[in-house]
Amino acid sequence: MYKQKGQSMIEFALILPFFFTMCFGMIYGGIMFMDYLQFNNAARAVSRTISLAENSEQRETIAKDFEQNNSKYVNQLTTLYTANLKVSRPITNKVTIIIELTRNDEDFPGILTYYNFPPKKLKPIKMVMPLELKKETE
Repeated sequence: MYKQKGQSMIEFALILPFFFTMCFGMIYGGIMFMDYLQFNNAARAVSRTISLAENSEQRETIAKDFEQNNSKYVNQLTTLYTANLKVSRPITNKVTIIIELTRNDEDFPGILTYYNFPPKKLKPIKMVMPLELKKETE
């Protein structure tokens, strides 16, 4: 019986790396999902703001402001992903916003980049909304 004293320590040492990997994977997965939801909400809010604008000049101003200064519209809590924002200029009666998210690898553990988790690029967020054109009354 005295030969089994180290068995639990060996089992603990073997399981510990997998346990920590699983825990950190869940944390980074949650952060990734949080960033995705924040940019998704921002795309919806900006497309709604553009669609309700009075004229094309206001739409253009809002679109440029969103592309250049997205911190006004996105309350990004982490720097895990950076966003590439594109707003289509409404040729038809619709506005389209596309947000592409790319992972920042600067402050990222190397082991996770080896396994590509979280993914380097997320599925682009595309928001299409019709313009609310006001009919002129005579």
